[in-house]
Amino acid sequence: MSKTMNYTVEEINLMCIYHTDDRYILIKEMEAALPFVRDVEMRILMTNTLNKLYATSDADFDALPLSPTWEGYDDDEEIPLPETS
Repeated sequence: MSKTMNYTVEEINLMCIYHTDDRYILIKEMEAALPFVRDVEMRILMTNTLNKLYATSDADFDALPLSPTWEGYDDDEEIPLPETS
């Protein structure tokens, strides 16, 4: 019996900045990055996400909708990026 985890939008967006084709690789990449994260809220988000990933089966992970959600923008709307000088 699989245990489906409910991921928040923030957790899904966080996972999307990493390799998401494989749960094991995603976990290893997030674990490697965690010691370098100084922001307390981001560390909490990463830790909570990792704990959910540990408890998620590979089959349930494969069914996750892993595409970033840009709050306030429609899917087909261009997101303005800051200009670089």
